[in-house]
Amino acid sequence: MMFQQASREDRNAQRCGLRYKTAIVSIALTLTAGSFITIRAQYIAAAVQNTGLSTSTPDGLVRQFYAWYLGELRDGKQPFQNKEKLKMYATDELIAQVSERAGDLRFDPMLFFPNSDPGWHNMKVTTARPKYYRKNSNYDASVVVTYKGQSRGKGFIDSYIIDLRRTSAGWRISSIVSKD
Repeated sequence: MMFQQASREDRNAQRCGLRYKTAIVSIALTLTAGSFITIRAQYIAAAVQNTGLSTSTPDGLVRQFYAWYLGELRDGKQPFQNKEKLKMYATDELIAQVSERAGDLRFDPMLFFPNSDPGWHNMKVTTARPKYYRKNSNYDASVVVTYKGQSRGKGFIDSYIIDLRRTSAGWRISSIVSKD
């Protein structure tokens, strides 16, 4: 009887040990998977930054600017007041011009669209390939941007020329003018 009881206790101890080992392995796998997911997310974020949203080209910077700017407008914010963020996209001269125009509440001071029409916040923006200029030009490159959308129930298509300068910090928008 004593032999059977010891044997039962050994089996129970083995089962507990097995459960303990299983729990440790499960925790280790969970931690490893969590680390893998975190590392994987970091690589994905880095890959997204190195794709079409790159600011290493004039058109890449323009696309990234419009994605940020229009996103802020859709959220009810006034991105032209965020000077630190604007410095990532625009020259100091353009930011100063925008600040001067900010007092006129009829128009967005950066894009020149009427604030009274909420339809333009949802417009589609496309960018053409950049054109590069010689060193003696005021700008280093320009990108034609086309806006397509609805305004007061009517479709519209407008084109603007975005002039850029290459600075020590990278490409920066220095002018936005109507193509017409």
